[in-house]
Amino acid sequence: MKFFSIFIGLLVFVCAGCQPKEVRKPRVAALLKSSANPFFAMMWGGIKKQADESGIAVDRFWPSSESDFQFQSEFLKTRAFDYDAIILAPSDPDGIRAVLPRLRKAGKKIVVVEEGIPL
Repeated sequence: MKFFSIFIGLLVFVCAGCQPKEVRKPRVAALLKSSANPFFAMMWGGIKKQADESGIAVDRFWPSSESDFQFQSEFLKTRAFDYDAIILAPSDPDGIRAVLPRLRKAGKKIVVVEEGIPL
């Protein structure tokens, strides 16, 4: 009987390790140009809708002014590393080029939602 109890205890311990681990959903940040421009509000609506349909949470970040590249630059240099992927509408395409290689090297996926920016 003692052997049976030890066997069951061992089986429970081993099987507990066999249980599928909870899959961590990707962390995604949307870094848009401005909260004041209706175009970016509409863009956020589309991003949010698609994310909800896909079951992915997306955190939105945007400065109050479209020309506030400092906000985006600071985010990309610091907080972006907390996310697996970044959706980006850059305020300053030339300035953004200097920041992206470090993110790419860290394995971050970057989606630029701006036409005509060769990055």
